[in-house]
Amino acid sequence: MGKAAFFIVFIWSAVATAKPLDVYGQWRFRGEIEPSFTKTLVLLPMRSEKDSSRLTELKSQGFTCVYADRNLYRCVKMTQEKWTPSPAHRDKVAALLKGKDFEIEKDPGEPQIITSGDSAVQWSYPGRVYNARGKTDSVIYWELDGGLNKLQFEIKREPFWPFFTSADKMNLVVTVTETEQMKRTQFYYDAIFTKE
Repeated sequence: MGKAAFFIVFIWSAVATAKPLDVYGQWRFRGEIEPSFTKTLVLLPMRSEKDSSRLTELKSQGFTCVYADRNLYRCVKMTQEKWTPSPAHRDKVAALLKGKDFEIEKDPGEPQIITSGDSAVQWSYPGRVYNARGKTDSVIYWELDGGLNKLQFEIKREPFWPFFTSADKMNLVVTVTETEQMKRTQFYYDAIFTKE
C-alpha cells in the first residue's frame, strides 16, 4: 500500500472512531435564554380590494404567500433578527422547563457507531437520561458537520433534542407562541443548560 493510500485510510479510521463529547453529568437551566429565530404566519381572506392591498404589503415585507383555498392566502415569514426577550417570554420559558433539568448518567461500555456519512455520524450512547418526570434507556448521539452535537431521547413519550457546541454547554430549543386574530408568531429560543 502506498504512503498516500495509507494516510487516507489512517485519516478515515481516525474520523470514524472519534469519540462523542463527554456530556455525562447534571445539567441545570438557570434562566438564560438566547433568541434564535421567529416564524410568523398570517392567514388573509381575500374579500375586498383592501385585502389585495394587504397581500401586496405582506409580500413587500418579506412574507411568502400562497393560495390555500376558499379565497384564503397563507403568508409565512421567518427571520433571524435578534430581539430582547420580554419578561413574559422569560416566565413562559421557565414554566415550560420546570422540572426538566437533566442528569445524564454513564453506563458501562463505549459509544457504538450506528451510521456514518459525509455530514453526520450517529452513535448509540451508553447511558440513561433522567429528569423529574422519569428516565429513558435509549440515547442516540448525533455528530453533525460544523461542530454541532445533538442527543436524541424521549422521557414519558416527550421527545428531546438538546444540542452542544462544547462539553459544558447544552442548548434546548423552546418555542413561545403569540396569537393575534389571524396572525401567529412563534419565537424560538435556545434555553441554556450548564453542567454542575
